This record gives sequence, C-alpha cells and structure tokens, in this order.
Amino acid sequence: MNQALLDAVAHLRAGRDADALAALNAALAREGSEADEPLSDALTARARGLRAQALDRLGRPEEALLDVDAAIRLARSLGDTKGLQELRGFSGQLRAGLAVEAQRRAESETTAAAPLRSLLSEEMPPLERAMVLIRKADAELDAGRVAAGRFLAARALDVAKAEPESTREQVYAWLALARAEPDRASQHLHDARDLADRTNNEAMITAVAHAARAAGVTFEPYTF
Repeated sequence: MNQALLDAVAHLRAGRDADALAALNAALAREGSEADEPLSDALTARARGLRAQALDRLGRPEEALLDVDAAIRLARSLGDTKGLQELRGFSGQLRAGLAVEAQRRAESETTAAAPLRSLLSEEMPPLERAMVLIRKADAELDAGRVAAGRFLAARALDVAKAEPESTREQVYAWLALARAEPDRASQHLHDARDLADRTNNEAMITAVAHAARAAGVTFEPYTF
C-alpha cells in the first residue's frame, strides 16, 4: 500500500483524525515523495474510503459522503464486491446520521424560537426542568446566541446539582457549557467524562466522546 495511506491508517487507529486527513489529502493530490506516481484506482478507492472516515470523525459528514460515493463508483468499476458492500454500509450510516441531524436542527430551530416560559411549567420536576434548560441552551448555541446558551447551561447545571440522581443532567449540562465556553471546554469535558464513566451508560459516554472530538479535546487514559 502507498506509504501515505499506511500513515493515514496508523493515524486513524491512534485517533489522530486531523493527521490522517492531511496524509490522505496529500496522497489524493499526488503530493509528497510519490508525486509522479498517481494512485491506482484501487488505492484511490481505498484512500477515498479512509478520508471519509476521517472527515466523519471530524464532524464533516457531508464531505465524507462525497468521498464514499466516489469510492463506491470506483469499487463498482473494479468489481470489488467486498469493498462495495463495506462502502455501501458506511454510506447508509452517513445518510442516516445526516437525516437525524437534519431533524435535530429543525427541532433546535423550533426550540430556539420558543420563549423559555412556554417550555417550562410550575409543576415540572427539577430534573425535567434541567433537561429543558439544556435543550434550550443547545438551541441558543445552534442559533449563535452564545451568551444566552451559556447562561441557560449554567442554570441547568445548578438545578441538576441540587438534586440527587442527577448524573445524566449534569453530564449534558457540562457538554452544553463546553460548547458555550471553548476556552474552558477541556475542563468541562473532563468533568462530563468523569461523571459519565461512573455510570457505564454507553449513550452518555458516547456523547462525551463525540463532544470531545468536535472540540479537539483528547482524554488521557486513566491510570490505576
């Protein structure tokens, strides 16, 4: 395999997604020491598939889908049945994720437009109130109203901390605060990680991992 592709695979395995993307961009642009040796169609398909993985991990699924579709066309022309099956599966995952994200954005726009008082009620339990505040905070952040998002996320965290059995609410409040305060994102994400890891809740742990990747934050492994 082309050395740049080997480097990219190593980067992806180590979680160095940005480095993998750079290596793959160079390979596909025929840069570096092998600039005069264009990739074969098989290696181009492989490189496109790998770059799609890197782009997806970096929160750029629309671009990832373009690479996957290009890789599918090449795999089909090469008669690569196994590769085609894998790429089609990845394409399906990306399209499903984009559909979910489109729905989330639509719901976020609706939440952002709604007055806070219309989302809350006097009889609402505290932890339910905290989650409403978190959803509103995320919606305000999506809309670019950072100060409002920060205030609501901090308020949600205060409400959650005052209640027992509030790990879920605290985790998602920390994630919202990490978005609202990029300069303090690392600390907020570490706080969220510490709480989530104690629960062994896969959904929360995954949410923290995705948020950390989006923020460019790397967690050091625990030492015992």
